[in-house]
Amino acid sequence: MPSFGLIYAKAQMLKEDSGFLLDNIGKKIFFRRSSLSNPEEWNQLKLGNRVTFSMGRDERGSCAVEISVFQEENGLQSHTDVSPNAF
Repeated sequence: MPSFGLIYAKAQMLKEDSGFLLDNIGKKIFFRRSSLSNPEEWNQLKLGNRVTFSMGRDERGSCAVEISVFQEENGLQSHTDVSPNAF
């Protein structure tokens, strides 16, 4: 079952684009651009975007994978409308 989170930080590094998201209990979780379900969304990704994700592992340890960004419609983010206060 996917977890819910918010984009907390993103950085463009020499070899890879990566960032952190906050899960629903406030834990920072590392992710790579390639972990987005649609890596082309990277350039539109903003701090505070709501996402769903699963936990995975890479050579460095735990990380978020299968990240899907909620799409905004009429100023609201869709999937299930999760209140920012839910975290």
